[in-house]
Amino acid sequence: MERLRSDERPEITFIIQMIEKLLNESDSLETALQQLADLDETGIEAVEKMIEQREMTIRRMLDILEVLVRERNKNEGAIDTRE
Repeated sequence: MERLRSDERPEITFIIQMIEKLLNESDSLETALQQLADLDETGIEAVEKMIEQREMTIRRMLDILEVLVRERNKNEGAIDTRE
């Protein structure tokens, strides 16, 4: 099972860990299944937050990349005018 987790996306691994935790803490499978509906909503919210954080990180990286490209283009333009 661990090998499979390393290949999965972090949000899937997180959900699997939450389910395992629920099963370990429950007295019976029936109790675990009753609590699974709550876990499902909690898991969905957690995954949504993880995705939002990833999107913010990607946007920041794109902003930085855009600034770097502009600076490179300015520098190349300055080099071209000197030659």
